[in-house]
Amino acid sequence: MIPEQLHEVPRDRQVRQTFGLHPVLFGLILLGLAISISQTPSQDVLTTSAILLALVLVGFFLLFYEWNRRGNRVVLSRFPEGIAIYRKKKLDLTVQTEQIALYSLRLGNSFNYMSIPALASVAFVTMLVKKGPSWEIAILGVIAAISLLSMIYTRFLCVHYLVPKKARGSQEVILGRADTARLFSS
Repeated sequence: MIPEQLHEVPRDRQVRQTFGLHPVLFGLILLGLAISISQTPSQDVLTTSAILLALVLVGFFLLFYEWNRRGNRVVLSRFPEGIAIYRKKKLDLTVQTEQIALYSLRLGNSFNYMSIPALASVAFVTMLVKKGPSWEIAILGVIAAISLLSMIYTRFLCVHYLVPKKARGSQEVILGRADTARLFSS
């Protein structure tokens, strides 16, 4: 019998979705940019205020999005009847192993993951060359490095699957390699 609620599944039988750090890093970059702009004198207060408001709203939205998605991870658990898929801590559906497809990573479907580390790295190098060392550039360098490490983790050290949804279609779910072996081994 497959439990309806995730809390009824023993923790050692749960395979939890993993994530990279790109939304939180991009949100922090936008908030940092807003702080940097707010410290620069401006002739056009209305335009600067609108830009600051947009940066802060999008930055906080990305941080909230990250907090929300980490709180509502997809969890998979193997049972004799099949693989149970839990969304929002409730059983969404049960599928057979063959219904979960391996998602092949290629340049086209990896571009969004590679764009943030690339942009942060370019911005870091450009600012370092133009302005010289400063705390803002150091923070941007740290964000670029963390973003690159996050991309390496999600692209090369994890496995991506297309997991069916009850409503229709499927969702890309990233799992650690050890979790993958535990979930799909007989």
